[in-house]
Amino acid sequence: MSIITRIKSYWRNAFSRQQNDRELDSELRSYIDQLSEDKIRQGMAPAEARRTVRIELGGVEQVKENVREARSGAWLDSLLQDLRFGARMLRKNSGFTAVAVLTLALGIGANTAIFTLTYAVILKSLPVPNPQQLVRYTFRSGSEDIGLSGPIYDALRKHEDVNQDLLAWSPSDLAIQENGAVANTPGALMSGNGFRVLELQPTLGRAFSDVDDEPGGGPSGYQALLSHAYWTQHFHANPDVLGQSLVINGKPVAIIGVLPAGFDGLVVGQRTDILLPLSFEEVLSAPNSSSRHQAGNFWLTVMGRLKPSSSFQSAQANLLATEKSVRAEADPTGKFLGGFFAAFHIGIESGRSGRSFLRIAYSRPLIVLEILVGLLLLLCCANTYSCSITYS
Repeated sequence: MSIITRIKSYWRNAFSRQQNDRELDSELRSYIDQLSEDKIRQGMAPAEARRTVRIELGGVEQVKENVREARSGAWLDSLLQDLRFGARMLRKNSGFTAVAVLTLALGIGANTAIFTLTYAVILKSLPVPNPQQLVRYTFRSGSEDIGLSGPIYDALRKHEDVNQDLLAWSPSDLAIQENGAVANTPGALMSGNGFRVLELQPTLGRAFSDVDDEPGGGPSGYQALLSHAYWTQHFHANPDVLGQSLVINGKPVAIIGVLPAGFDGLVVGQRTDILLPLSFEEVLSAPNSSSRHQAGNFWLTVMGRLKPSSSFQSAQANLLATEKSVRAEADPTGKFLGGFFAAFHIGIESGRSGRSFLRIAYSRPLIVLEILVGLLLLLCCANTYSCSITYS
């Protein structure tokens, strides 16, 4: 049976039930008459012949029901009957209907709202290939998690050989000069190897390279990639945007590409409209106060991608063995990583969902809240069921 024929059969059996029943009645009467005539020719009385045929068939109504169940789309017909019956009952008991709708709306609405928040804060993965291979390096004391300094990042790249490479990321507010006015735009800085670590490909143009992360942006000057939303809103998704220039914090920056749709950055809740190389930090800093090589400036989110032969457990073991060396190389005098920051330890966690400032403080309360609203929905369903029994 072709798909079109099957669809027609489903439609006819579900929405032409009365016509189908009339045809079935006619066929059954003809069949009973034919069998009765055969038995009359065998010598039976007409009334006895019809009675015998009906007994042999097992009952006319039972035959009808068996035929209906064998039809295509019988489950759909049954579903429609149940829905019609339910609609009649709801119209009959308007008070119960109002209570049921409000009760279920409360339970479903609460569950939807909390799950949406839980998904965004805890469960959502970065829109990059194989996000489960990503790890994030932390600098934490208790629940307080700050960024890593440039020297720590450099030392980690040297010692953490369980990773293919490590990237550095830092959100930053940018001042974009447009039509004689200055607009503040959310942006971020990323090391030149970031696209290799994330295995991310631009929608348009090219990604950063290590050359783009050199002081001054390398031989070609500073480069930038636009988010897909910013490109659509400000440049109307025009592919000729490549090669155009923006003036950011007083510096001309060439547009070399557009980020994939859905990629908003590595920090949850912080949108990235314009992505610049990490070396652009020298423009954002006051003269002679660049943070890139300051041991006491903890401003970087550091993430790596594990080698195929490495696991999260091996990365933990490697960091445990190298943390002392990393700290010594990042701050040989101990001036910055001693004292107050002596209580902070370099750690590692899954980077699948990026970095979230809310996750540490609110992940456990959100899970508890998710359980509570689940129980609330269960209570709402039980209350609706008990009300249905009362009104039925």
